[in-house]
Amino acid sequence: MEPTETPSPDHTAEINNLKSEVTNLQSKVESLESDLNQKNDEISKITSELTNSKGELDKLNSELTGANSKISELSTKATEVDKLTGDLNSAKSELESTKTELEQAKNSSQSSAGKISELEDKVKTLSKENETISGERDASKSEISNLRARISELEMEIQSIKTSTKDSRALQEEVKVLKILASTESQALDMYKVLKDHQSLNLRKLSMQSGMSSGACKSLIEGLEKAGLVKIERASPDDTDPKVTLVNPKS
Repeated sequence: MEPTETPSPDHTAEINNLKSEVTNLQSKVESLESDLNQKNDEISKITSELTNSKGELDKLNSELTGANSKISELSTKATEVDKLTGDLNSAKSELESTKTELEQAKNSSQSSAGKISELEDKVKTLSKENETISGERDASKSEISNLRARISELEMEIQSIKTSTKDSRALQEEVKVLKILASTESQALDMYKVLKDHQSLNLRKLSMQSGMSSGACKSLIEGLEKAGLVKIERASPDDTDPKVTLVNPKS
């Protein structure tokens, strides 16, 4: 029976190192999968909220359109109120004139009882018209004030929904980054975290802080550049230490 070949100490150490690295890689993959599952759950929740928000936004836009139409009507009505105010002022002037005529008629020995009665009836009529016009003017002003307040509320609600939509897009962009990083090298997530902390770094500094070689780091960021996640700025075509900038999610 042939003796079993025993691995040399160097090979044993290398095998142990490889096993340790495999274990670490599996842990990172499991961590990334957990993060992705959590982000996917958050996206599902936010997508549902976004759908509901869009429905509310459509409803609010419809109400706003109706409110704007009502404002247009009330603007026309406000013009009518101004006209009524002018008529009211004319009526007041005429009322004062009639009162003066009435006093003159009462004081005049030549005035007849019929003329006095006619003037008194005219004063009563003008007084009623005055009250009617004043009531219509006050009601129109109150309606315009209430509608303007409602429009302000609708505009605030729409702004709130738009802000929620921007937050959802930012989260979707971050999940896109994680998916790309999960499909690349195990150190990609470390590099992304470093770049996210600084926003912008030169290639050599980024590779050093990420614990990667310059070649591996360059290959990874070029892939991220194609995906539209980073921007590489070179001082010249031969620049070996370009500036890498994280692209912010679109608003």
